[in-house]
Amino acid sequence: MKLRAAALLLVSVTGLLGIGVGLCFYLLSVGLHATRQVTEERLRAIGVTATYAVGLTAVGGEGPLLDSVARSNQLEAAYLLSGSASGLRPVEQPGRPTVSLLRMDPDRALRALNGELSIGAAYSLEPTDSSAGDDSTALVLAGYFPVPPESRPHTVLVLEAGAAFITAPKRLRGAAWAASAVAAVLAVLCVLLLLGALRAAARERRLYAQAERGQALRQLAAMIAHEIRNPLGTIRAGVELLCEGPPSPELVADILSEIERLGGLTSEFLTLAKDAALRIAETDVAALCEEVCERLRRQSGSGALDIKRTGAESAVILADADRVRQVLLNLALNAVEAMPDGGELELRVEPGRRGVSIFIRDSGPGITAQTSRRLFEPFQTTKAAGSGLGLVLSRRIAEKHGGSLEWLAQPPGESPRRGACFKLYLPATPPLAAQVDADSEGDKSEADSALR
Repeated sequence: MKLRAAALLLVSVTGLLGIGVGLCFYLLSVGLHATRQVTEERLRAIGVTATYAVGLTAVGGEGPLLDSVARSNQLEAAYLLSGSASGLRPVEQPGRPTVSLLRMDPDRALRALNGELSIGAAYSLEPTDSSAGDDSTALVLAGYFPVPPESRPHTVLVLEAGAAFITAPKRLRGAAWAASAVAAVLAVLCVLLLLGALRAAARERRLYAQAERGQALRQLAAMIAHEIRNPLGTIRAGVELLCEGPPSPELVADILSEIERLGGLTSEFLTLAKDAALRIAETDVAALCEEVCERLRRQSGSGALDIKRTGAESAVILADADRVRQVLLNLALNAVEAMPDGGELELRVEPGRRGVSIFIRDSGPGITAQTSRRLFEPFQTTKAAGSGLGLVLSRRIAEKHGGSLEWLAQPPGESPRRGACFKLYLPATPPLAAQVDADSEGDKSEADSALR
């Protein structure tokens, strides 16, 4: 699984969690509103019925009726208020405790005396059972109902609905929090599964890379054994001729040339197989290109070759300067060898937002379509003395930096022309897995040298 896909999946899981929690609390809000309406309607129905019953009851007999109403409807209290010139006061009834004036709402009681029915919050009721584990307070609703004046003038019935009436809202809140907790747990599980999948995918990629690398090394070993056989045959034939007669300079030169070829082939193969970590430091790629151009100018000597660097004057990135120099030199030498009668070689540097591109272009015979298909395969070369590992090594170094090396059939923004063009792209910062601190690597090399 790619990092971008994992990030998208993580954002999706987080978004779904947010939507789920938001939906839970939206439904909670709707449910609480509906429950409050139902509760108020229920209390309204009880109050309207009770006021008519009070109007039909003889004076002094309201106590048992109100007790029955409160008990059968699970109310906190039911009592009467009487309005007079001196104000509001509870109607005293034999055998019932006197109601405290602190629990009344004078404004709503006065509106009820004027015939306006009202229901709303009154006060909070502290829990009576601490062992139940519920330490939340219960909001008491109070309804003020005007008693019909023709039967009981200036009288208000007060009904207080407590804990029994708020059971549904409490259950709704509990369900909403439980659903949110479940959604959060599921989101955490999804994230853990995602991390596990990413870890498994990374491990699978490592194992696949190792298997692929092992297969490539086996193929390279078979190829290099084949490549070594020819120089060894030449050396053996030369040694046999030396044993039969006096040595000739040409024969000795041939033997030394084949030995040098074997040494170069072995070095390139070891470099390809070792795949050492990069020694990262700030590197000016434009300066490296100028250095390579200057070296080739000195080697060519004559003016048959026009070697130039174009593009940006400076392009600083984090890279292994020695490895990048090796790639540039390999590509430039290939271009020079493709133009034995002279020509033009250009190294153009083009910085970008995330890295730098180097175009190595020559005016030689170019590369055929058939050759281009096997251009980066080991031991594929058109040069008589070439090993066929230079482009393979160069691409490996570019990819280890997190970049790329490719052959361009036509340079961007230019008309078709003779010659070959390679594009080397290097990012501003290579992958962390390929990096090694230059100081620690130097210390390690010194220690190895001391042991040897």
